[in-house]
Amino acid sequence: MIGDRRVTALEPCTGDLDRLDTVIQCKRVSFISSNSTYQWYLNVTIDNAASIRCIDVDRNVQS
Repeated sequence: MIGDRRVTALEPCTGDLDRLDTVIQCKRVSFISSNSTYQWYLNVTIDNAASIRCIDVDRNVQS
């Protein structure tokens, strides 16, 4: 939160774990060379969290 407002910042990344030390230990770190590009996508679902039963392996929300 910033002041009395909820804030969400989108951060492009190349790993599926939040901690760099853990990613390195698991050998799941990736690098982007200078002057190169990396494409990624982001799916965002805004819903009432109480109505979400689960998210399946294909990342589909089940209510």
